[in-house]
Parts: sequence; C-alpha cells; structure tokens
Amino acid sequence: MLGKCGSVADAKSFFDDELSSKSTSSWNAMLAAYSQNSFGAEAILVFRSMLLEGAKADSVTFVSACGSIGSLAMARALHGVARSGGLESDSIVGNALVSMYGRCKSCEDSRNVFDRLAVRNIVSWTAMISAYGQCGHHREALELFEAMDCEPDRGVSPNEFVLTHVLDACSHLGLESRARGLLGSMAEDHSIAASVEHYGCFVDLLGRLGELDRAQEAIELLPFQADAVMWIILLSACIVHGDVERGALVAAQIAGLDDDGASASACFVLAANSFSINCD
Repeated sequence: MLGKCGSVADAKSFFDDELSSKSTSSWNAMLAAYSQNSFGAEAILVFRSMLLEGAKADSVTFVSACGSIGSLAMARALHGVARSGGLESDSIVGNALVSMYGRCKSCEDSRNVFDRLAVRNIVSWTAMISAYGQCGHHREALELFEAMDCEPDRGVSPNEFVLTHVLDACSHLGLESRARGLLGSMAEDHSIAASVEHYGCFVDLLGRLGELDRAQEAIELLPFQADAVMWIILLSACIVHGDVERGALVAAQIAGLDDDGASASACFVLAANSFSINCD
C-alpha cells in the first residue's frame, strides 16, 4: 500500500525492519513498489535478493521484474530464470516477456515468445504489435494486425490501444487511405470511438506527408477541442517542412493553451530550430 502511494522509502523501511519473515507476497509487494514508481535498478536488486534468499518467484514477481528491465542482456537472463522456474508458459508472464523485449528493441525475441504462447489474448497481440512499433518495424506491425483481424473466431478483437499502434504504423508508412478507413470504421467495426490519440496519429501522418493545410484543418474539425499535444504534432511538421509562418501561428496557439508546460516545450523546440518567436 505504501508503495502504491509513492512512499517507496517508507515501504523499504517497513520491508527491511518490520518483516522478520518474508513471503513471496512480501517480496512481490516490495518489487512492485519499486517498479510502479520507476525505480528499475532497485527493483532488479530486490529481485536478485529474493532469489538469493530462496524465495519462490511467481507470475506476479516476473510481471514486476519485466517492467523494470531496459537492458537486453538482463532481459534474457530474467527470461532464463522464468523458463527454469516453469513460468514461461504462463500467459501473464509470456505477455510481460513480449513487452519487455519490445522495450529492449529486440523484436526477434518478442516474436519468439509470442509465437510460443499457448493462448494469445488481446494483451498478447497488443504487446507484440507495440513491440514492432518500438523497434520501428511498422510494416510488420500492420501485418500482425491483419493476422489478428483474421481470427475473430478465437474471440480476439482489437482494442483502442491496438488501433493506436496500427494508426501510428500507418503514419510512419505514409498510408493515408488505410488510416482514414480505419478511423472511419472504428465505431462500426469495433465499437470504439476515435480518441485524441487516434486523431493525433492521423494528423502526424498528414504532417509527415507535408500536407500541413490538411493537417491543420483536421485539428480544427475535431469533434472535441484539440489539446497541446495535437498542436505540437503540427508544430513539429512545420519545423520539418520549413513552414515558419504557420509554425509561428501554431506556437502562439499552444502558448495560449498553457497546458502542462506545453507552451514552454513548444518554445524550446522553436528556438532549437531557429524560429524567432517571442513566447513571453
């Protein structure tokens, strides 16, 4: 509980001083406290201590440990421990391994784990499609989505996160018609309302194509008010394509929003790219 509230130091003090006998649940709680609060190195140290003291790791242990690793060598070592402990076949652990390897930019390892999963649920597909995106393998992400879409009989239907990754892949590949069709059919085909993240991917796609007029129009025609992130996507496209005049107007729009420091971030980007704009 202390870990969930962000009091990691208090959780560690209680763990060290008050628990004379530490069960697997106790170790898992401490590991989760570090993992949930982005103390990855500390989480791995707890995991190592747990094994050295002979505590039995379970699926909960490995999910927290997988979420704390960014090194491929450590990821493979952790995978080996999961395999030797007979937990590799656990669907929850398997999904965590797929995600872990994706963060480590090893799509080959992610796919090897994914292909060996006995049961692939929506979490499995989301993790693998996301892993391809993180590795820059956008065409493979689309191909996997198409394979997933061919398995409705298995009860797997895309969720909003899968569709975000697919739209992001379309953006990087410049597939405007594919992205437009997906946006238009989300509600009817998958009962999912397009979110700001989905529209953001489409605006990013238009920006990458240099269609800045259409990108701006897409923002202005949104069924909800665009946030600062959406405008920053357009601002980035203005920088890439050298549209200084539009960039100045967009920066002013962002500054007017004053959304979570977004105006300051926009000014930094502009300054770094020689946009002489007064952001005060």
